[in-house]
Amino acid sequence: MPPSSRSSEPTPTDEMNEGPAGPSGPVASTRSGNPQRSTRDQVRRLFTASGFRRFFATRMISQLGDGVFQLSAGAVLLFDHPGKNPALALLGVFAVALVPYSALGPFVGVFIDRWERRKILTWVPVGRALCAATIPAAVLLGKRGWAFYLVVLVVLSSNRFFLATMSAVLPQLVEEEDLLVANTVATTGGSIANVVGQGLGAGISAVTGGTFASAVSGVAFAGSAVTARAVPVHRGFTPERAPLWRELRDVVAEMVDGARIVARNARVVYALAAITMIQLLVGAMSGVLVYFFIHVLQLKVGSAAFVLGVLAAGIGAGVVLVPFIARRMRHDRLVPLAFAVGGLGNLIAAPHFSKLNALIGTVLVGISYALAKIPVDTIVQEEMADMVRGRAFSLYDMIFNLARVVGIGVIGFAYEEHADSGMLVWGIAAVFFLAALSFGIWERSREMGLKGWWARRKNRAPKPEDMLQPGEIVTVRAYAGSRADEEPRAIVVGGHEVPIQAIDWRAIVEESGRRARVFVVRAAGRRVRLSQHEDDTGWQIERVGPLPRGQAD
Repeated sequence: MPPSSRSSEPTPTDEMNEGPAGPSGPVASTRSGNPQRSTRDQVRRLFTASGFRRFFATRMISQLGDGVFQLSAGAVLLFDHPGKNPALALLGVFAVALVPYSALGPFVGVFIDRWERRKILTWVPVGRALCAATIPAAVLLGKRGWAFYLVVLVVLSSNRFFLATMSAVLPQLVEEEDLLVANTVATTGGSIANVVGQGLGAGISAVTGGTFASAVSGVAFAGSAVTARAVPVHRGFTPERAPLWRELRDVVAEMVDGARIVARNARVVYALAAITMIQLLVGAMSGVLVYFFIHVLQLKVGSAAFVLGVLAAGIGAGVVLVPFIARRMRHDRLVPLAFAVGGLGNLIAAPHFSKLNALIGTVLVGISYALAKIPVDTIVQEEMADMVRGRAFSLYDMIFNLARVVGIGVIGFAYEEHADSGMLVWGIAAVFFLAALSFGIWERSREMGLKGWWARRKNRAPKPEDMLQPGEIVTVRAYAGSRADEEPRAIVVGGHEVPIQAIDWRAIVEESGRRARVFVVRAAGRRVRLSQHEDDTGWQIERVGPLPRGQAD
């Protein structure tokens, strides 16, 4: 198998795992020579880094303000209209807050990739603080029409822009092997801060009214802007300025390119499908809970905040469990488990849908949400290169938001047709369990390939040499972590790790304007040519041939 005739230049072996997309697949768990640290040690190491401490403080303060503002807006929009279907009112809140942002969300990611991210983290909270401060003034002047909804739209929608930037920034502040724990810590802290903010907002709303609580949220947003200025985030690259029309055209072109990169990564597609389904189901359950506790039990703002606190407690329990479970299970396999836990919660609540059973089910749904979302965040962060990560997370947020709105809308209109809460919970439970089964099969078939999955079902292991076929997309793994100073050690195909005995040739080549890394290796008694284009995360088997005479294994 001679070297390609395409233009090429030799490159050291360490180029194998240095591409822009980073390592592919669950590499961190295979590190030899670097014993796996306990979760406590990882958390301790995270907080010894000043960059992560500042990042964490910024997120905590911002989400405290989010909790206060959400409760103050909810007090006005959900509780000031007695007799109205609260599930439809909740649908209106989410539609106003999320649908416009979701329509523009893909464009946001391009600007996250182009702009100074520290400035985004600084100026977005400043704008939110100014908007939140206008609500009390509007109420005092007797203006509670479209302007009020516009302010709610701006404050809540810009939060997604802020959080998408935070997700894109985190991999710059921590080591790759600490990403899962860093996501867990940030999510746990953010959830706790949000619950505290909701409790604070409920207390203020009960005494002075929801509109005045928004002023407190403005103070928190301003505080997060101050702490964000100290987060050590590098810009990475500086694109040249262009006319506005050209920049808008480039936004569309880059988003299409980003979507293609995401679509080519089977692991990211799996993760996005999972977060879509979990959001649909959590949205549906949220609609049931809002209707049941507000319309049936006639709860007020404080009691509703307690229910939200129970849900957040479930999420908190889930984010604490994730690192311990992830030490024994791949991130991808947490997704079917998450759906099974959510199904169990609804199964407990459905037979006698009372306040106690609903709260127990809510806790388990919160755990289910955390078990799915944290691994999904980590998968997207691991698989997407920094240059496209902003676009990837904007696509993520668009799917995330629209799925929640659709889930709430289904329940809202079901109640308009006089649906029974217990029957709706039975239906949600069935979908949870069906999703657990479907994603379990998908994960196994995606990891092993249909041929390998069918062979495993028949209790016979496929021969590795039979699975090394031209055109297969595989993972190339380095046992010590896929760092730049490591050589390729194995090819993962069909769920099997095929050791690489030797590297015969390596190069960086250019074809049709795209650069690719190419290796010719010996594995399973064959000579295998592997390539990876600069925007891809997986490796493609280009050719498979016999070893030279006299060198067969």
